[in-house]
Amino acid sequence: MSNILEWIGYIGSIIIFVSLLMNSIIKLRLINLLGSLMFCFYGFAIGSLPTGIMNLGISFINLYYLFIIYNKKEYMRILPITKEDDFLNAFLRFHIKDINNFFNVEIDKLKKAEIKFLILRDMNPAGVFICEKVEEYVYNIKVDYVIPRYRDFKSGMYLFQSQVDYFKASNVKKLISKAFNKKHATYLKKIGFKKTNSNSIFDYYKEI
Repeated sequence: MSNILEWIGYIGSIIIFVSLLMNSIIKLRLINLLGSLMFCFYGFAIGSLPTGIMNLGISFINLYYLFIIYNKKEYMRILPITKEDDFLNAFLRFHIKDINNFFNVEIDKLKKAEIKFLILRDMNPAGVFICEKVEEYVYNIKVDYVIPRYRDFKSGMYLFQSQVDYFKASNVKKLISKAFNKKHATYLKKIGFKKTNSNSIFDYYKEI
């Protein structure tokens, strides 16, 4: 039994350590919650009240902030870019390494894209969306990027549910996107994209 408790303590410690490596505050809180609950159990099980009580407190703190995050009402809007924009280019260049984990982007080739806008959350630039016309009413998503701090699906849900009229006003009836990894594919499916009939399992589309 003591060996099992030791392993619970080790695993709880490792999970807490891993949580501190997360870029996303939500992932940090969720993983840290799991680790603190395990370490809380370990502390009480071995009779170490300070360890158990401290980690119980950390668990409640994580739960509190997760509740705040998931229930916070943010002001969200899109800011269309109608011409060459220095801030947009600076934003893209600053995040280009992370962006290229999901898209193959050459910034200079995005200048001619018909639809470009920033996604704002509480007036903070949370992400960028760029797509270009491939045929009548059909647009290919070149960039749909949100910085790690805001990577919680809220931006995507807002964009593809609350801003449908914006796309319709821009004569967009169908959006197509390629998933470059499993995380991107999970995101696309979460916000309502479906796989195309092509041979590639990475091609997705969404009717507007």
